[in-house]
Amino acid sequence: MAPQLAETVCRIIRISFDINELTDRAAGGQLRPHAYSRYTPWSERFGPDVAYDLIKHEMAHLPAFKHLLADEGIAEEVCFKLGDTFDAAMSEEAWTRLKGAYDKMKKDHGEDGEVVRDCRVIEDPKEAEEFTQMKGCLAAIVHPSGQV
Repeated sequence: MAPQLAETVCRIIRISFDINELTDRAAGGQLRPHAYSRYTPWSERFGPDVAYDLIKHEMAHLPAFKHLLADEGIAEEVCFKLGDTFDAAMSEEAWTRLKGAYDKMKKDHGEDGEVVRDCRVIEDPKEAEEFTQMKGCLAAIVHPSGQV
């Protein structure tokens, strides 16, 4: 990351946390890349390779933030954490859309594709409900995310 950009990002994060302290309101946010969900529209518009490159670019923000905040010595101060997020299907229509995007990406780029392997599909409704803590969840797709 360019030094000016890194400095600007760190300044914005510090300002957010200063606002948090002044207002008693949380100023952090989630780093939530489109790990698969935009694959279908992007693939239709730009082709499968460009769509996958866009998704890999979004996913690359997670380790980039990790390194940037560690290099600046503020990862702990801003409570940076890497983890997982999920997309929960609460209807068959939603599941068809979510699973369709994931399956299309997997078909085009292989089961061992670097983003495909980072996603986890939960198709059992009981397991999905337990994992998401959402009553009536039919299925879910879990993928990497971060937070500050």
